[in-house]
Amino acid sequence: MGDFGFLKNQRRHDEVLDRLNGEIHLVHGNHDHTLTRKQKRWASSEKYIELETAQGRLVLFHYPIEEWNGLFRGAMHLHVHTHRPEKVGAVAIRNRVNVTVEAWDYAPVHIDEIAAVWEG
Repeated sequence: MGDFGFLKNQRRHDEVLDRLNGEIHLVHGNHDHTLTRKQKRWASSEKYIELETAQGRLVLFHYPIEEWNGLFRGAMHLHVHTHRPEKVGAVAIRNRVNVTVEAWDYAPVHIDEIAAVWEG
């Protein structure tokens, strides 16, 4: 979801990337410069991605946005730019969730757990 290039040391950057499993897609962040964006390990490298999943449509964009495609049909917008520990921003908008590592204990998180932020 962006800012992978925050790791300024290229060797460290490559070490972290080599530890990731699966098909890896980069959503560009403001700290992801040309070397990061053109990394050969990315299955894709985009500014904005829409995915259809079993949980519904996901809209992935580095920055939190006020409205997105499918908002009024239940699509969820995931962002990271704020680097804050709150899963829901200062302006709470339904189905918009901060998935920055700072909000999720620096660990991978399943989409069901993310969706649960707005349930209940």
